[in-house]
Amino acid sequence: MSAKSEIRALTSEDLEAVVAVSNSVWEDDYVPSLFLSWLSNPLWHCIGKFVDGKMVGFGGLQQIKNSNIAWIRALRVRPEAQRQHHGSDIVRELIRIAQFLGVKTLRYGTSSRNIASKHVAEGLGFVVRESAGYVRISSPFPPRPRSSPNFVPLDINADRLNAILKETPDLIENETIPFMWEFYDRDSAAEILQEMGARFRAIIDHDGTTMGVYLSSEVQRNDRKSIVSTILCKNQTHFVDIIARLFEEAEAVSADGVVFFLGETPRTWLDLFIDIPEDYKDRRYLLYQLDL
Repeated sequence: MSAKSEIRALTSEDLEAVVAVSNSVWEDDYVPSLFLSWLSNPLWHCIGKFVDGKMVGFGGLQQIKNSNIAWIRALRVRPEAQRQHHGSDIVRELIRIAQFLGVKTLRYGTSSRNIASKHVAEGLGFVVRESAGYVRISSPFPPRPRSSPNFVPLDINADRLNAILKETPDLIENETIPFMWEFYDRDSAAEILQEMGARFRAIIDHDGTTMGVYLSSEVQRNDRKSIVSTILCKNQTHFVDIIARLFEEAEAVSADGVVFFLGETPRTWLDLFIDIPEDYKDRRYLLYQLDL
């Protein structure tokens, strides 16, 4: 007898199954803590695939407010059910939903080491639009320089960040800003990230020129705490100082790890003075895009 499969919208009654799938994929997955809030958000559309009544995978579509852009989010497939096209089936249905909603640009972020996720995206017509350096370093943190008293980071708000990005466009190498495993358009990133509670800091040179900006947030997943940061910098000296400060902040709050999202040039700088874990050497975070 052939297996019976279906793809349907998820409800709060599916929480236990979502947790089970999430835990089978990632040890400290963020999805279980956010799933119910997604269901109550009209910009989110969550679906799951079931085989003989058992959830084998799920995924979400997140529309970006006041735009025709949407994201494929939180695609998860049980390890024992992978290589059976379940992920592709879920994303294909999310594409259909996006088309029905009038979405014109569909995006999908994943690690360059996630072969299965890349295979799904590329098989359905997504192409890589941009990428960012992606490094995770766990405590105890490696030896590195200490922060300098000569540089004083200034806390800034979204308006000031927007002004800096317009005044100093070469801080960003691409059209998007990577942060927290997502990419944000440079023109709208500041307001969105401020609403998310991200902290913005800038290093200003003696002549008033902005030499670097870094965005950071403290992330708690289960019993693990991480400091996640995006660093936008023009100068290697200032970059080293920012990295040193972020490690010091992580140690001050007893964080279990730090995560850095970096442009091409800063990523090469990091290798010069930090011992990068083997699993994160040459790793990238990729932005895939599909025009509908």
